[in-house]
Amino acid sequence: MQKLLLQAGQQYYAKVVTTPLVSGQANYALPSDFYQVIRLEWTVSGSGDTAVLQPILPATPNQKDNYLQAQGTPQFYTFIKNNLLLQPVPDGTQNLRL
Repeated sequence: MQKLLLQAGQQYYAKVVTTPLVSGQANYALPSDFYQVIRLEWTVSGSGDTAVLQPILPATPNQKDNYLQAQGTPQFYTFIKNNLLLQPVPDGTQNLRL
């Protein structure tokens, strides 16, 4: 058991939070017990173990400027206080996995 805990590291305590994306909404409140992003994805299709997931990557300063007002499929994220900002702004109603 100890070996499994050591191999898992901090991810042993990680939990997955799923929230629906709202078309036209870029900001999403982070969970109160949020510590760090291990993986951020949105659901392309399907659900559960058969879901097709697309990663969302951290935004660079140039990407933040280029996608500020754009709408489309979320590709990048950044943090503003206790909120997650997705860019481009979602134009659909997929699910977000944090």
